[in-house]
Amino acid sequence: TRTFAPFDPDWNWTTRAAPAFHVDGATLDAFLKWAAREGGLVIDASGIPARLRTTVLHGSINGLTVPEALTSVLPTCGLTANIAAGRVAIRVAQ
Repeated sequence: TRTFAPFDPDWNWTTRAAPAFHVDGATLDAFLKWAAREGGLVIDASGIPARLRTTVLHGSINGLTVPEALTSVLPTCGLTANIAAGRVAIRVAQ
């Protein structure tokens, strides 16, 4: 046995084993809450304008890990993320 952080990639199997988050029709805010909970991540969304939090998402993230889902979904909202050591800093893409 060994100890590893909540955001360690060794946890990715749990995301794949659990029912996928239903992105289609969900808000960006709901997606980020899911990503934080399921990925064991601390998400800094202070760089997101309030109006973007209610953006309704479309599509699917089936089969993706939480980091893969973040890097797939955020650009569709005009956002970018820096993911490192369990922290996700989200900013408006330049």
